[in-house]
Amino acid sequence: MRPIILKIVFAIIILVVLIVIGIIFFTSRSVKGKVLTPQQVQQSGALSKYFADITTNIQSTADNNYAKENIEVITSYPWMNKLPVSSKTYFIYFDIKQKQFFGVIYNNNNTENVKKMAIEQLKSMGIPIGKYPMIWKIGSTTPPPQLK
Repeated sequence: MRPIILKIVFAIIILVVLIVIGIIFFTSRSVKGKVLTPQQVQQSGALSKYFADITTNIQSTADNNYAKENIEVITSYPWMNKLPVSSKTYFIYFDIKQKQFFGVIYNNNNTENVKKMAIEQLKSMGIPIGKYPMIWKIGSTTPPPQLK
């Protein structure tokens, strides 16, 4: 039992030493060989620049990841920029995670005709409607205000 306590105490001492070294390193930044006090570091903007650099790097990584994902979507689904398709009677979009089309028909009147019209429109646009499942929801919602 005693060796475990010694190991824990030793680990805590090392952790405290590392924290002190870190505080000394960040609070005594030098500019042109001159050691600065913590107040001078704050006034010089060294910490602000340090955190701005970190933030820029994080943002650049996020931007690169977003671009890679967009390239994958454009490559896998080159017709995706033609969607969503909507009219006064329906709305159709494609979910890339579920890999299926979703269509909403706004009213219960003549639904089979509306489905046929929508599918024909998608086909005429070069969208591979037969390659992925199509899920229809009928009469469950109203068209967006700009389509009424």
